[in-house]
Parts: sequence; structure tokens; C-alpha cells
Amino acid sequence: MMPYYMIQIQYVAFAIIAVGLDLSKQEDWPPYFGQISHVTTSIFMLPSPVNITFEERLDGVVVFFFTQAAAITVEDFVQWTLREVGLESAGRSFPKTLFGYVWVTAFFWHSLPHI
Repeated sequence: MMPYYMIQIQYVAFAIIAVGLDLSKQEDWPPYFGQISHVTTSIFMLPSPVNITFEERLDGVVVFFFTQAAAITVEDFVQWTLREVGLESAGRSFPKTLFGYVWVTAFFWHSLPHI
């Protein structure tokens, strides 16, 4: 978010100076990143159909992020358990890497319908 604020602050500062010095009109400085109502549509990566309400889109996004948090918690617990039992090997190994790829791909695939 920091780059957004830095760009926005610079844009607004130049707009204030230009309008204040009567170099341009206020209408010449529309919001740099567009209207906020357009941002929510692009964040949810959905077109803005009339048959899907904002609440329905928001519910899907909330479920998606809570599911991701649950998966990360399960993954951390499994890694901690393996460390405590002494089964986790140091460094990378092919089975460990393969299992990691399978886990991430499977969970991502599972999460797709919620987006």
C-alpha cells in the first residue's frame, strides 16, 4: 500500500499547486486511480454483473481468505509436529519438495470455487 499512498500524495500535491497557482482547473485533476467503486470490482476480479450483489462477492472473498488462513495454520502445525517427533529432515529433499508442490496445488485448486 505504501507505493499507492506515495503516488497519491504526489499527485494531490501537484494538483493543489497547479490549481492554487491558477495553472489548471480542478476538473483537470480527476482521481489518479479512478473511482473507488471501480476498484472493488477489480479487487474481486469479477465483472460487475447485475445478478451478483456486492455482498455475495464479499462473502466469496471472505471465505477464500479464511480458508487460506486455516490451510497455513494446518501446514504450520504439521511442520511443528514433524519437528517435535524428529521426522523433519534438514534442507531440501525431493519428497519434501514434491509434497509441498502437491499440497499447494491441491489447496489452490480447492480454493478456486470460492473466488
